[in-house]
Amino acid sequence: MTSSSSSSARSVGGAGGWHSRQGTGNGLAASPLQHDASSAMIVTSSNAGRSVSSCPSAGVGAGRLLSLTPYSKDEAQLEAELEKELEEEMTEQMARGVFPGLSSLTSGEWRRHEPRTLKGLVSSARFDMAIGFVIVANSLTIGLEQSFRIEGDREVGLQVIGYLEHIFLGVYILELALRLCAFGCSCLRDNWVRFDAVLVLLGVCTLYVLEPLLGQVNDLAPLMVLRTMRLLRLARMVRLLVKFRVLWMLIRGLLNSAGTMFYTLTLLLIMLYVFSAVGIEIITNSPYAVGPTADEEFSKIAKQYFGSLLSTMLTLMQFVCLDSIGEIYRPLIKKDLTLALYFAMIILVVPIVVMNLVTAIIVNSALEQAVQDKESARTFEEQRRARLIKKLQLIFRRLDDDQSGQVSREEIANVNEGDMMVLCESTNIADPMEIFDALDIDGTGEIDIDEFCNSIWQVVASGTPLEVQRMEKQVNVIYARIKEVEARQSAMQQVIDQIIQVQE
Repeated sequence: MTSSSSSSARSVGGAGGWHSRQGTGNGLAASPLQHDASSAMIVTSSNAGRSVSSCPSAGVGAGRLLSLTPYSKDEAQLEAELEKELEEEMTEQMARGVFPGLSSLTSGEWRRHEPRTLKGLVSSARFDMAIGFVIVANSLTIGLEQSFRIEGDREVGLQVIGYLEHIFLGVYILELALRLCAFGCSCLRDNWVRFDAVLVLLGVCTLYVLEPLLGQVNDLAPLMVLRTMRLLRLARMVRLLVKFRVLWMLIRGLLNSAGTMFYTLTLLLIMLYVFSAVGIEIITNSPYAVGPTADEEFSKIAKQYFGSLLSTMLTLMQFVCLDSIGEIYRPLIKKDLTLALYFAMIILVVPIVVMNLVTAIIVNSALEQAVQDKESARTFEEQRRARLIKKLQLIFRRLDDDQSGQVSREEIANVNEGDMMVLCESTNIADPMEIFDALDIDGTGEIDIDEFCNSIWQVVASGTPLEVQRMEKQVNVIYARIKEVEARQSAMQQVIDQIIQVQE
């Protein structure tokens, strides 16, 4: 089926499929073969037949509708390619710390894939959800354990929490072992997996080595502080759930700014050290602080806040936060006006310039991260589009029982459950007959592969319901036919005018 606004020529050649079909497709908003991906799925033709290939999108002309052949590859080969792509994407996402809960794959794809392999199980949203609940429960027991230790009369509660700690640690060891078995050492490229491995090793050393040897929990106070770092697993649990996506973006922004905060602290310490050294010379050793001309109030403030290098740096930390600094510098400036320049430099450089500069750097880093997220999302979307085209090819081939290159109402009625699930997820229509009626615009009772793939693709890409897509195409067809009728009327009017002129 084609609209009158596009010209087409097609011949059906037995089981080999179609040999030629091309047009301009003015009635279509965008073909699945026309997206601006860096690597777009297109169809190349030759005398030997057609094959699906990947090439730069620059080779696809604007507004040009290329055709697909449902029989260019063996069905088993296409299915094997889809399985391989899913396996490779899960491995890559796991290695980069991108879990299925936030990935480009639809939930249906992961549901159908996850039971088949250990990789699917470990990468499934259900597995991550179960581990997330364990993390939350373990975080709650950490707080209860600390409360019971402070109260001192909850021995039974501490014993129960001790047993639970062994269970939680066993779950974490099992999770780490499953990831290593599924993805090998490549999963250690994920910083979160490495962090989990460190926490598991720390837990094993604390529970099964140090505590039995030392016997007293009080002797393990530093390690108990490190054990509370298990609460950082909550951040990992947040990143696994799509509902907490905004919260995870904030946490990730904080983690990404760790380097910036480290260098900020280093710069701050250097500046405090420099200003403290200057302050000791002009305040602590001032004639108003020591000597016969010393002032009692000035000397008292100098000894209290500027008595040593360390106390001076702590005092200047108040200037960083602008924390009740008036009572410090006001009496000093009254006695020595030259100190106004010193305190003005501190206030101007440290809390104003440095802190605002750090804020600007963090905001700029967040904007760069947002751009990278958009690029990653676009890449995932391109991969999903390529997989969808292959799936639609497979579905069309399975539906076309007589190998005619056309799918009829009777053939689509026999769609299997798996293919119907894909069509339902793509079109949000559960009845195959409704899908067929929406695709069969001209009412011929048959659908070719271009109509099948392009129409479903536009629904997925634009989010517009299939019924609306159908109406848009029908409007385009009507518009083209009106233009054709107007052209014929114009031609007839010219002929009539010529006849009248001849008769006159």
